[in-house]
Amino acid sequence: MKLFKQLFFLLFLISVIACSDDDSSGDSSDDNLEDTEALNAEREESTMILTSGTERIWRIDQGTLTNNGNVIDITTNFNVVDDEFVFGGTGENGTLVWNRGFDIRSNATSSQETLIDLLVAPIVTTFSYEDDSSTVVNADFGTCTFEINEDNSLNASITNEDGSVFDFTLLEKTAEDFLRAPEGGLNFTQAFTFESDQISNNAPGMIGSYSDNNFYIVTRESGLENGGVFPERILRFDIATNTVTENLFFQSDFVSKQLHIFGDRLVVVGGQFVNDYDINNLGDPISTAHGRSLSRFGTSVQGNDIFIIGGDLDEIEGDQVFRWNLETQTLDNFATLPEPRSGARSAIIDDNLYIFGGTTAFISGDPSNTIFRVNLNTPTQIDTFELDRNINFTWAHAYQNLIYLAGQIIIEDEDGNQIGREATIGIFNTLDNTYQELDTNLTNPSGSDTIHQMCIFNNQMYIIYGNQGEDNGGQFNEWEVLVSDL
Repeated sequence: MKLFKQLFFLLFLISVIACSDDDSSGDSSDDNLEDTEALNAEREESTMILTSGTERIWRIDQGTLTNNGNVIDITTNFNVVDDEFVFGGTGENGTLVWNRGFDIRSNATSSQETLIDLLVAPIVTTFSYEDDSSTVVNADFGTCTFEINEDNSLNASITNEDGSVFDFTLLEKTAEDFLRAPEGGLNFTQAFTFESDQISNNAPGMIGSYSDNNFYIVTRESGLENGGVFPERILRFDIATNTVTENLFFQSDFVSKQLHIFGDRLVVVGGQFVNDYDINNLGDPISTAHGRSLSRFGTSVQGNDIFIIGGDLDEIEGDQVFRWNLETQTLDNFATLPEPRSGARSAIIDDNLYIFGGTTAFISGDPSNTIFRVNLNTPTQIDTFELDRNINFTWAHAYQNLIYLAGQIIIEDEDGNQIGREATIGIFNTLDNTYQELDTNLTNPSGSDTIHQMCIFNNQMYIIYGNQGEDNGGQFNEWEVLVSDL
């Protein structure tokens, strides 16, 4: 009997302990569930901060580059101000687009050395939260971390392939942070002059270099012909010292020249050749035939790609956008436009190529007011917008969310004979796809004074302006380069 009581008590004790374990397990499960629900709720709030429920754009408020013991303030550099981080999505995992604009040289030892004239493609990726965190997310490229601060700003830390680190403080980019048309229009004054006999009715190239503060113009200078060869002539204007240097490369090509900078390389795209110069030591370039016969074509660049728009002299492939790769030295057909283009120039913002105006045939075609937007990721996707006017020749330059457009309009009589020319300048805003013509102080005393090239540099617009230039007793007629603050 005693043994029975002992066994009964032992079984009772085991049952009590088992029930106690069950109760303890249930409490732990409930606690874990509550913790998970709380974390998810906090992450939802954080995602709302990042994306505003659909999409939110962030700008860099402060920035530093750290490498090899150097800590360099890059906050106000042109290639930092143009960056955007775009967060999208509603859940714990979302999308991130880093619109980088101009690249940043990460192995630099000073702020000046970080400046590089190289437009690069956006990085499109995803983000997700770190384990057990509701305020830290990692982007799905390299080592890239974003932390939400109590004031709803972001700290971004991006480790590059060379081990250098970008540290950014990000703030929401509001409507006031986007560029708008300048109030009162544009007021031009003379910046400098140069001599040439190949400007009017030709197609010179022009660009400014942010990294070395120089300004470049390229022409085919027929007046310097030697042995039947018309040289490619590059003029370099040092803005700091107000000095001009000249480089001649004797190679026969057509008159059209488009000019671009890729870091330490100055690249001229001509009607038949692509000429690649060392920008620090101009001399003879590496010259490669691109395999087409082009004139009055447009070009835009992103990364190592040059997109060449229309301009086919044979008027067979005038509707084509070609892509020339600087590294492989190859040309391929990238996109087909709805109709041919000549004299239509272009600009790239983020992953879109915008093509403005021009004519449907070489020089004599009907001018157009059409804007084509070609998606660089899906080149068959082409959207169409309109300018206020038909423009025969255009020049376009991207400036953050804006594209500045300069145009030359040919005036004809009833029989189609040219009787004059005029100029027009406007802005296309890529935020709402609207175009606005700007007032200027440009005059047209001859009835044919107009724009022959345009670029944006150091927050200013530069244009080559005039009719046939002025004969001031020099080797060639003298041309004005005018400048206006934006």
